[in-house]
This record gives sequence, C-alpha cells and structure tokens, in this order.
Amino acid sequence: MRARGRANVNDVQTRWGRANAGGVFRRHMCRASVGEAGAELSELEKVQKLDKLIDKLREASDRELPQIVAQNVMELDQVFWLRMATRSDVCKSEDDKEDYVELSQRVMSLVDKIVRKTTEKIDDNAGVLEMVLDAAAEQTGEWRVPLSKERINAMRKVMDQRQEYLDETFLASVFAYTRKVEKENMGSMLAVLQRVMQLWASWYLTKHPKGRLNKDKKTPEEAVLERVLKAEVEDWEPILRENLVFPQSKLNEEKFFNTIQSRMERSILYMENGSYSQRVVAEYLREIQTRSQNILEASRAPPPEVRINFEKSEQSGSQ
Repeated sequence: MRARGRANVNDVQTRWGRANAGGVFRRHMCRASVGEAGAELSELEKVQKLDKLIDKLREASDRELPQIVAQNVMELDQVFWLRMATRSDVCKSEDDKEDYVELSQRVMSLVDKIVRKTTEKIDDNAGVLEMVLDAAAEQTGEWRVPLSKERINAMRKVMDQRQEYLDETFLASVFAYTRKVEKENMGSMLAVLQRVMQLWASWYLTKHPKGRLNKDKKTPEEAVLERVLKAEVEDWEPILRENLVFPQSKLNEEKFFNTIQSRMERSILYMENGSYSQRVVAEYLREIQTRSQNILEASRAPPPEVRINFEKSEQSGSQ
C-alpha cells in the first residue's frame, strides 16, 4: 500500500513542468525536425508511441535505464508525463501505482542530470564562440568587414586550439547568435558569424578524423579540392580558375564534380540527419560546387558583342 502523503505521478509531472518552465530544456537541446518522414502522427499513433516508450522504461534494468532516457530525452515532454499520470491513475493495484511513481522519479532525476550536463557544456561552447568572435574584432573591439586575413587567421588559431569544443553544441550557439543578430539587423556581426561557420566547415573537412580525407595518394581532383577546402573563401576563384579553365585546365570536370559529391556524401554519413553540422558542411561544399560551375559557364560564354554607332561617329568627325 502507498504511504499517505507520498508523491504520485501527477506530483512528479508538476515538478518537472516547473523545472522546465519556459522551455529551458528544449532550448538547450538540438531540436528534432517534425514530420520529416511524412505526415504528422495521428493522436492515436502518438499515444501508442508514448506507451511503447513507457513500457520500454518499465522493463529496463538499472543499467539500461540511463541510456534509454538519454536516447529519448526529447520525447520526455509534458505530454509524456501526462500519459504516465494517466496510466498510473487507471492502475487497479496500488503496487503498480507505486511502480509508476518510482519510475517517474528515477526518470526525472536522470533528465535533470542531462539538463545540468548539457547546460554546462553549452556554457563552455558559448565561451569558445565568444573567444572566436573576440579574435575577429579589431583593437577597438569592433568588427571591420570584410575581415582582414590577420583577423581570419586569429579566428582559425582560436578554433584550432580548442578543437574539443567544436561540436554540434558549438554550432547550435553559432546559429542562436545568428538568429539574434538577424532580428536586430546587425550586418557586420552576421558576416563574422557566417565566417565562423565557413571556418568550422573547413576545419571539419580537413582536420576532423571523420571529415578529412585520409589518403596518402590523392587523385588530381581530390588534391585540388583539398587546396580549396584549406583556402579562404576569397582565394577559391583563382585556384578553381587555374585548374578548371582551358587552356591551362588540369582537371576532368566531371571527375571534379563527382569528387565534390562523393566528399559530401562521405562527410554527412557520420552526422545526425538534420543536424547543424550536416547543414554547414553540405552548404559549404555546395558553395564550392556552385562557384566552380559559374567559373566554367563564364569561361564558355561568348565575348560580349561590341557595337559601334558609325553614324554618330561620322557626325562627330564632321564637326
């Protein structure tokens, strides 16, 4: 029998609602995209999905429970707790109700630990981002765009020295800053944040174990793409023009574009679908692809036709 005055599932759900007021937890976790696989789930399907998760939590061992909570933490919202309370209320046995209360308390405790851990990590990553932004500023503390090579190199140096922080949470901070400055129309800071994302993509594709090309012997197309990835955005065009445009072209166009596509597929393979890192890397490689196509199209375009108005020339000559 349950002791009088002991917490029930509704109490746990209410405490969790207060702790998560304002969406603190959801703000600090990467958002999962809604309805990516098709139409949104019906209400019945949502309930069935929650019941399946609750059953999984109930059947989990002490060792398995933390992992299951961590994997499904985005599902543990107010709707989840309401469903837990509903299932507890319909229990005929007091022992079963006790089991739900105990499970709710354990799950909430695990979620609280995840929230604290994530918040600490976000604070660390946001601190690194601020250091990168400081490196981009002039001695006056202001950003002068376009950024000089000296400022860009300083940003790279900070990022290279703190590679352990350049993860998905770091990019989440960059995107959060970006949304803020877009609303406040801070053009110079927006340009700096875009540069941070470009530098992150360059770092990932050339230095990260899962992003870099681990080959001693590269094809000509791979070698040129590697040069572009390591270069500043402003230096892309000379490298691409030198290697793609006739008569000095050294690459097979089709092979070069296939190399970019292959690199994109290989890189995002290791990333969570819909993640910030996947988005940044894909956009970075697509930009290289687009600029390469533009250079080739411009090189093939016929020269502009020069028209001379002879009648006007004769009139001016006779005067």
